[in-house]
Amino acid sequence: MHTPLKYSIRQFVCYSAKAVAAIGVSIAMFACSSEQLLNVPTLDIAANIDCADTGTLNDIFEMHALVHPELTDSTLLAYPEIRGVYGNTLYMQQDNSLMTFDISTGKSLSSFDRRGLGPEDYILLYSAFPSRESGDWVGYDLQGMKLVRYTAEGKFLDSCHARFSSLSPSGNNFAGQKFMRDGEEQMFYIYSDKLQPVDSISTHKQRSIILNNMLLEEFNGLAAFRATDTLYAISPDNRIMPAVAFTLNQYATPYYKLEESKKYFAEQKNYIYYSFHGAGNIGCVFYQFNDNNILQYYSLTDNSLLFSACIPMEKLPDFLGFPFIIDGNKYFVKPLGENPVSDGMFCFIIDSEEFGDSEENPAILLLKPKM
Repeated sequence: MHTPLKYSIRQFVCYSAKAVAAIGVSIAMFACSSEQLLNVPTLDIAANIDCADTGTLNDIFEMHALVHPELTDSTLLAYPEIRGVYGNTLYMQQDNSLMTFDISTGKSLSSFDRRGLGPEDYILLYSAFPSRESGDWVGYDLQGMKLVRYTAEGKFLDSCHARFSSLSPSGNNFAGQKFMRDGEEQMFYIYSDKLQPVDSISTHKQRSIILNNMLLEEFNGLAAFRATDTLYAISPDNRIMPAVAFTLNQYATPYYKLEESKKYFAEQKNYIYYSFHGAGNIGCVFYQFNDNNILQYYSLTDNSLLFSACIPMEKLPDFLGFPFIIDGNKYFVKPLGENPVSDGMFCFIIDSEEFGDSEENPAILLLKPKM
């Protein structure tokens, strides 16, 4: 199946949408001492805004797997998200549908959509991930305000009431971020993969927000979130610790109160609103600035810039992707979805036409950092 043109645009727009959603996070929300940040990787985004394109993806990554997901009536892929790997099984979510595929063969193993109003259903599935211990799906129903658990095949197992704004794997558990109104205290709740409460984490901080709070995402197996210039991870013993810092200098977003939204919209072009994803010793930064889309990969070992590519807005509709060599052949690949990192791998998509078959699903490329 030929990947729609708007799909390539979405790959970049979805990044910036999440980045802009973070504008109201206060720098002072989680104050860290200089001693705490001493050994934390620090990526100098400000110094690399106008840098020339540099590096190749083959310099950074090696192929873990190239998956050709089987096309069936229930597995037509348009905007999928990779949610995890369990054994040799690839877990994917597309809107309210949950799917699994055999990584080696691409064969569809299961696909289900449990939307409904019954006690075993969900209304709006925000996100779902495989348990690292059992392979069961654990997800959050945003509208039904509950955690749900299903087997990989879709059999209902359990549910419990919860009111979160995001969900992420965190070690062998799952972390939920408390749904927060302006001025409320930020809280995180830890659940086992059997939906049993494990812990709660209080920040003792209030946050004012304009659009949304920074949402939980996975970083090296742990739940993490970004507060302006620092990425924080929830450690295995359920403490909040700095994981990656970012140097923004004059491009750092000022603190806006909720009632200052008009001021924000008038000034937003002066600042960088960025997204970050990382695995192993590689960090990926995406942002828009001066009508350009900029994708960069950094080393989390020595903070060096490894790859940078700038795509002007006007060229985005014709953007094919970034070249990546597989077995001597060049393919054009694009980062996959809003969170293109899962289980230590960076996830990319390749149009099926590049393999000579426009009637199949796009291919999924799983890359591991060489570093």
